[in-house]
Amino acid sequence: RLADSDYSDTKSAPYRARGKLEGRVRILGNQKDLGMSVEGKISDGQFAGYAFDSVTIKGAFKKGIIQVQDLAIRDEGGSLAAKGEINLGENITLDITAKNFPAEILGAIPGNEIPLTGRFDLNATARGPIRSPVAEGSLRVTKGDLAAIQFDEMEVSASASEGKVTI
Repeated sequence: RLADSDYSDTKSAPYRARGKLEGRVRILGNQKDLGMSVEGKISDGQFAGYAFDSVTIKGAFKKGIIQVQDLAIRDEGGSLAAKGEINLGENITLDITAKNFPAEILGAIPGNEIPLTGRFDLNATARGPIRSPVAEGSLRVTKGDLAAIQFDEMEVSASASEGKVTI
């Protein structure tokens, strides 16, 4: 059990993380069939230069399957959440939603160099084989700024399948 521990990883650039960690990690099974469950909260955290209010996580790993039962980031009154299952080497079923979340978090994604501000709502899914999933999503950004161009509202829907992206 982790009880209100400070966590800091300053060596793993660009994924530098820190925050106050509280939770539980359980190792389950025997040597031939190990599994793990995780439940916890990180508060006053930062990841890749982006500060957030809190992250809660509940999930498990067993027999090559990652179960994301609840992964939620909360910041400035908004939320970004994911749920689903990833069968390593096989399939993915993942749902990601956001409601009124600060768009600046998108700058924490390595390789993303487009400056975006505002608040966003998101509904996205990824389904199918790990190597070639079908991904679909819709994004709505309000009161934002994209590369120094201000706007009241921007909406984008996109899908990706078999190496083809449709916007």
